[in-house]
Amino acid sequence: MRKLILSIITSFFILSGFTGYSQSDKFYFFDGSYKQLQTRSLNSKKPYFVYFYANWSRIAKKMNDEVFASSAFVNYAESKYLGLKVDGESIIDEGEALATQYGVLYFPSILIFTPEGKLMDRISGFQATDKIIAKLKQYENATGAPEPSISESEIQMVSSEKPGEHLFKISAKRQARSGFGVQVATYSNYRNAFTKLLELENEKFHKNVLVFIKESDPQNLQYKVILGPFINQEQADAYLKILQKQPYYKGTVLVEMSDL
Repeated sequence: MRKLILSIITSFFILSGFTGYSQSDKFYFFDGSYKQLQTRSLNSKKPYFVYFYANWSRIAKKMNDEVFASSAFVNYAESKYLGLKVDGESIIDEGEALATQYGVLYFPSILIFTPEGKLMDRISGFQATDKIIAKLKQYENATGAPEPSISESEIQMVSSEKPGEHLFKISAKRQARSGFGVQVATYSNYRNAFTKLLELENEKFHKNVLVFIKESDPQNLQYKVILGPFINQEQADAYLKILQKQPYYKGTVLVEMSDL
């Protein structure tokens, strides 16, 4: 009889997939809405991150297979962070709305928040597991609420200037002409180029905006505003496709930096 009972218990463990390990082999993302995640994070005093992906992105698939399924990531993140996974292009749920809200234009991306909801940092593209863990560790004890939003009327009031008067703070350095970029505009007037730079950096959340000055004709200089550079054409092309879905970026083109 004892042998029969042991045999039944052993068979149950085998059929149920019991392996003897309590640790999961993948990171379990929060099963709920973004608002529910924020509430849970605030109540538990745990920071959170939002992972934005796109179904067509091979890099996102690589992130799933190599990062979120790695024991190193699971062992660290499950005790320190809450995480939400969203399709940044989905109009069925809140994915696209969240991507727009936080200016996410590249997939995959990870946005890191304090328990109070302050955005601390973002990771774009594929990163090795140890680098992502290091970035999360940097903010695991961070606190702070998000900055209050500014209304459209307040923005117009702050940005209003007398006609013809513009003051810019500029920090310029030469950029190696390598990799690929996304050209969003070309101007013959430097003031228009700087205005575009300000708009892209402050309102559209782009981190790296370049200006290429074409000097072939001193009397007709061209100022090309470019987002990038990207390491390879695949990354630049993916970024371009995301931008072209918005009317604001109509006319953007992919450029190879060495051809400028």
